[in-house]
Amino acid sequence: MRFKEKFGITDPDHEFFDINIYVDTKKFVDPYCVSQTPTFTGVAAQRCISFFMKELLTSIQNQTDTYSSYLCSRFNEPNGTRLGYSKVKRDGSGAGDHLAALFLQELKRIRHLIQNGIFNYLEECSLLCDELKFDRISDITIDIIKLPLIEFTQIQCHKYGIKMRKTKSKLSYFCISTGLWKEDYFELPHIDDSEEFLILIPRTFIPKVPTYNPMYFYTNTAQEHFKRQAIFNNDSCVSRDRKGNTQVLSKDLRISEQYKPSKSNIKRGILEKPELLLKYRNEIAMDIYIRNFRK
Repeated sequence: MRFKEKFGITDPDHEFFDINIYVDTKKFVDPYCVSQTPTFTGVAAQRCISFFMKELLTSIQNQTDTYSSYLCSRFNEPNGTRLGYSKVKRDGSGAGDHLAALFLQELKRIRHLIQNGIFNYLEECSLLCDELKFDRISDITIDIIKLPLIEFTQIQCHKYGIKMRKTKSKLSYFCISTGLWKEDYFELPHIDDSEEFLILIPRTFIPKVPTYNPMYFYTNTAQEHFKRQAIFNNDSCVSRDRKGNTQVLSKDLRISEQYKPSKSNIKRGILEKPELLLKYRNEIAMDIYIRNFRK
């Protein structure tokens, strides 16, 4: 059952993504889309991400591991949003510890990119971090922007007359005023008389397809760079057209071990030519974003 149906909302221009309240929907919050949303919630969420990432990347660059670990200490598979793959509870240290360790491990692997000012945005993890795919980046994003999302949910509930009650447990959120994680109880909509609360997310945070898709990046930026490199090195994927001109066919490039669309090759291409990231952000990502939300 969808949120709108459950709470009797008929407004076709609602701002929130209409979640299924009982099962997870395989959709993801995209931090690039957050950065392009000029609403009150969008600006507040972007401020959270920017502040958090600046603090985290500085601490990783300076190798202040204790502070880096603290910043990631409250990561968890978010409750209430009903997004992503179906969550399976982990034994032992828990999903939060796993996600925090994974995120820090991946960022430390690209410390050289951070120190050289090449890696700057959370969404770039999908291109540069092997184990951080769209679902993990979405979970991390939701954790960082939890407070703006809760406030957005409360605004929507007031708008549509939806009853809320306090959560039974405290929810953690990142406070940019102090740079600390805090906890509190929050008024949120619940599923009937259960303890299960719901958190709404703006539609503009959730694209049809993630913006920073490695294959999109490869096709639109890295591929041409690799073709020029292959021609310069006279690699085996180089051929000639009917007029005898040197060329590299995309199909030949993609089966070459050195130039195929793997994350390791994408990272190498970015390290060789950092402006590929800037080109993608300023040209390709914006085009994908516009197509994602075109009616």
